[in-house]
Amino acid sequence: MNSSAATHKSQFKIHLNPIIDLLNYKKTVMQFEQWLAFLARTESRIIQSPEQFLGHDLPHPTVIEQIVKEIFAEVFEKESAVA
Repeated sequence: MNSSAATHKSQFKIHLNPIIDLLNYKKTVMQFEQWLAFLARTESRIIQSPEQFLGHDLPHPTVIEQIVKEIFAEVFEKESAVA
């Protein structure tokens, strides 16, 4: 990962922290299958509307998708393997 992508990744993590906290909370109150679907929808929405979640001055959409998927895979590694 180049330094620009690493910078974007660290910025995205900051923006996504509240969403990750929400997803972790939802995991405790939803059935696992429902939560996996919610997790996938949330990731998809972030990728489809990055300005809403990640701010402005964003990289190319392909880079956004790659970084968001990396972050979700790292944070929800165990669950991603199940899905």
